[in-house]
Amino acid sequence: MGLPGVRDTNPGLASRVRAERAGGSTWQSIADRFNEEGVPTVRGGSAWRVSSVQSAGGYVRPPAKVKRVVLPDAPRRRTARVTE
Repeated sequence: MGLPGVRDTNPGLASRVRAERAGGSTWQSIADRFNEEGVPTVRGGSAWRVSSVQSAGGYVRPPAKVKRVVLPDAPRRRTARVTE
């Protein structure tokens, strides 16, 4: 489904991202370096962004830690007494 990604079209670039990341580089610094070197993006663009580098490196965001919130019961409405 969809277009092929960096890992499919350029595995050498994907391994470079993983190696630089393992060496302590930030996502932003890798994107800046690719932009300075003029490395084209997967779709032929010229601007690498953090999300593009993360995708190229195979980053998967960890699942959110959802804290379950229990709300108190709503107050009961008073019913009006009917007087005849």
